[in-house]
Amino acid sequence: MFKAEGTYDVTVTRAILGEAKFCQDAGAFDVCIEVQDANGVSDWWRGEWSNRPGVGNAANRPRWELTMETLKKIGFPSDNLFEQLQADAEGVANIPCLVGVQTTATVKMTEKEGKIYYNVHYLGDGGNAPKGLNLGSLLAAYGMTAPAAPQVQPQEEDEDDDDPDEQEEKPKAMLFSRKQVN
Repeated sequence: MFKAEGTYDVTVTRAILGEAKFCQDAGAFDVCIEVQDANGVSDWWRGEWSNRPGVGNAANRPRWELTMETLKKIGFPSDNLFEQLQADAEGVANIPCLVGVQTTATVKMTEKEGKIYYNVHYLGDGGNAPKGLNLGSLLAAYGMTAPAAPQVQPQEEDEDDDDPDEQEEKPKAMLFSRKQVN
């Protein structure tokens, strides 16, 4: 089990269907994916497969759809979970096409009844890390151009550095005004 929050590079070592941990609706189950980092630390991610609605921004989507979105993000090759299932030696439904997939696992700390747990909350995409904007594209959207990159000049040592008339003017910070975009 992971012992700290963070986003880890991991490999899927097992992918099975398991009994639902939270939802008791008929037909509900969990998609359980075991991941392992380069140091051999492993843990499970669980995605609920039910018609219960998600929470927050996903409240208008069923949980099975959110789980499928995560599976596709990490390389699931189909829109149909059931056509990829196989029984293992013990008869457990597993998803062999995911074993060996390399992805990321975002681990979050949870405190419950005075005890601290570290659980895999997200698979893939680094836990929704923000994607940076290209400066040129951003400025173009506001009708501006990017300033030229400053050229670094080698400094020559001058014995007369005290003369204020010979000191270079320092660049001033550029302030951007927001142009209305229709």
